[in-house]
Amino acid sequence: MAKEKAIKSQKTENLDISKALRMCVDTGSVSFGMSGAKKKALIGQGKLVVVSSNVPAIDKADLEKYCKISKIATLSVGEDSRELGSLCGKPFPVSALVVLETGDSPLLNLLNKK
Repeated sequence: MAKEKAIKSQKTENLDISKALRMCVDTGSVSFGMSGAKKKALIGQGKLVVVSSNVPAIDKADLEKYCKISKIATLSVGEDSRELGSLCGKPFPVSALVVLETGDSPLLNLLNKK
């Protein structure tokens, strides 16, 4: 019974994060792409870096290292790049994105609670 509640809670958390991410793309300022995300993480721009599940391990490790140095939060989502692009309302795959301004989205608040 407790396991079912945990799974249901995790699904609703993921749904909330997905909705908040879409709202952030719509109302805030977001930069798409792996190379741009690496550059922005190196210079410390952004509040959050979101990475899809099918990013090569070496790229993901580099990006996480840069974010750790710059003290930027990272979020690995369960969606692959096509699903992440669709979630963001874009007609192309999105392997990584950097949230520069959240706009009306409660995305950072949701991540702090998690």
